[in-house]
Amino acid sequence: MEEFDNGDFIDVAEIRGFLNLLLTADGTLALRGRRTQDSQAILIYHFWSQQPLSEATVMARCAAPNFARAENELAVSVDRRQWLLVSQVQRDGASQLRVATPGGARFQEFWVRLTMRNHMNDREKIANVCDRITVQYKFAQ
Repeated sequence: MEEFDNGDFIDVAEIRGFLNLLLTADGTLALRGRRTQDSQAILIYHFWSQQPLSEATVMARCAAPNFARAENELAVSVDRRQWLLVSQVQRDGASQLRVATPGGARFQEFWVRLTMRNHMNDREKIANVCDRITVQYKFAQ
């Protein structure tokens, strides 16, 4: 589980748009707006297992506020080419995003991608927030 309550995610995830992110004092990862264009940040986590897996389920608790015309997207892939995703568009208050690998798959590695974007055009304000990503997996029989 990634709770963003410290800076460990910086060493673990591949991050695009790092300068748009802010880690708040209460352990929330936030996406700021940008003055001249839309703001976006992407975190990609890579998981690998010595034993074959049959399922991976990913959940994230995020908010994408209406005032910022914000969107959060959670995706999972077993090959980093095809992504299964779920989006949260302009929803005030935190909600749970959930996505899983297709049933019957057999794999030893998978990727998780969290994309946060907004159209706020104000760098001083925080828009999107995420405070937890949880990954669960099952070993293949």
